[in-house]
Amino acid sequence: MILNFVGNFQRGYTNERADECHLADEIENLGHTVRRIPRDEWREHVRDGKDYVNVPKDLKADANIIAKWHHFYDGSFAEKLREKSGGPVFYWVWDMMRDESGIVDWHEKMIMGSDLYLGNDVRSYVGLSIPPQKLYYFPFDCSDNLFDNSAPRPGKTV
Repeated sequence: MILNFVGNFQRGYTNERADECHLADEIENLGHTVRRIPRDEWREHVRDGKDYVNVPKDLKADANIIAKWHHFYDGSFAEKLREKSGGPVFYWVWDMMRDESGIVDWHEKMIMGSDLYLGNDVRSYVGLSIPPQKLYYFPFDCSDNLFDNSAPRPGKTV
């Protein structure tokens, strides 16, 4: 299977790998091909139509994942991915996206522009304008094997 994955594939300020890296690694470990497309290049490609070095010219794929980012301010970023790839778009969010006024506007637009929303907060959308068939409970939990047992790690207490 070929998968386009739009997200952040960099390291954070403490040198941790972005969550997208962990998910992409596991998909590749299952034997699939993952095209890691930087979110900022994808945003600019959708906005201006120009070529960017890390956005493949041929985006044909079996499926697509686009990760949450507040600079994807409407559904066009998911819709363009579906159009160019021919495959469904899964909008992946690993944390709650509500604020004091409810669901932020750009987030709802991204859900509506995608084929399926993968998140752990799907119950938050019951009764809203988002069709329930677009929502799939997908908790995100990944760690290396250091967390898989109760034995203390060097320098750590349990």
